[in-house]
Amino acid sequence: MPIFEYEAVDAMGRPMKGTVSGADIGVAGQVLSQRGLKVQKLQSAIINDPLAPTVPDLPKQDKFGSQIVHVGDGIVGLGHLAAFTRQLAVLLHAGINPFEAFANLLRQVNHPVLSWFCEEAREATQRGETLASVFNNRPKTFNPLYRSLVQAGERGGFLVQALNEIATYIEAEIALRNQYRMATIYPKFMAFVGLVVMLLANSIGRSMTGNDIFKNPVLEARFWLVAGPILIGIFLFLRYGTRNPEIRTQYERFLASLPWFGNTVRQFAMAKFGRAFGALHRSGMPPSECLELASQATGNMAIERAMWPAVENLRAGKGLTESLAATGVFDHTVLQMIHTGERTGEISQMLDKLAEYYDQEASVRSKQTAVATGVLVLLIYALFFGYMILSTAGPIIQAYPDAMREVNDAGQ
Repeated sequence: MPIFEYEAVDAMGRPMKGTVSGADIGVAGQVLSQRGLKVQKLQSAIINDPLAPTVPDLPKQDKFGSQIVHVGDGIVGLGHLAAFTRQLAVLLHAGINPFEAFANLLRQVNHPVLSWFCEEAREATQRGETLASVFNNRPKTFNPLYRSLVQAGERGGFLVQALNEIATYIEAEIALRNQYRMATIYPKFMAFVGLVVMLLANSIGRSMTGNDIFKNPVLEARFWLVAGPILIGIFLFLRYGTRNPEIRTQYERFLASLPWFGNTVRQFAMAKFGRAFGALHRSGMPPSECLELASQATGNMAIERAMWPAVENLRAGKGLTESLAATGVFDHTVLQMIHTGERTGEISQMLDKLAEYYDQEASVRSKQTAVATGVLVLLIYALFFGYMILSTAGPIIQAYPDAMREVNDAGQ
């Protein structure tokens, strides 16, 4: 992408110098105008483009925590990030230059990380730096998808649209997570109540009879000698073991192979993929880069790796449908939709439908999973309490024949 040197003055008449990238000198001038600058001099600069996208080799992408699903790596919550992005889009759409936009946001945001970013961005834009470079300086706050869309929007002259696209993507992610949380409230509540009753069963029996009438295995030391190491092992595996890319990939492949749960996990991952791919494609990015970033958006290392060959196929010039079909992770219905979009030239519309399709599938699956989980929790607790009752009643039943024999002997 060509780089141009400029000299300009801002809305307050202050002189500014810097560089800006654009497809041509006209696009570069439009970018500067959007920032509220009055251009006095604009010419080509014979320098390398520091913002040119560099795509690492696919095997080097294999890093834990790089998945787009972890927006902000937990530093900034999704709700704060969506509100910040939407507010920035509104300010820029109103014709406010970036320097003043970040000054306004600095007074509005109530998250410390975003406040620091606004202060930093305000100073950087005052020096004439591009928004893309400003966001690229905070890779832990803004993920690759976010930064790529900002860069594409700024270069193409549709930054406000790109920011709205990002905000919509984040809001859809929040809605999907909330939907899953709501669907699993009932099973979680049942599990909590059952666990409390399980732990307090002896106390309840003692309050009723004055004695420990239940044989509760959870309160026995030998139970924890077996269950304790297992629970600790599961915790360590999920917390630390899955940081290894190979282990995580195999673990997620195992989850995908489970009869019911695996398909649900896949649907949620593909819903994220559909939204990310559609947003990136609408920004004008090449299909190979769209697929590369969207595969990370799934948050599923197994699916991400399965899509790597498709990225290479797209770079080699193969069609989108052909490349995606070779991965084996897309439904026949989805592939037909994409093929239709390629034939008719309405690929963006078909990608929107793809996202809607996977969102609907994920919604249905979440509700079905909630019902199935509730039944499973009930079954587990039924077996546990059944064991407690039988273990308590067992000695009584065994002693009953002896007691009856003694009664008969005493009667004779």
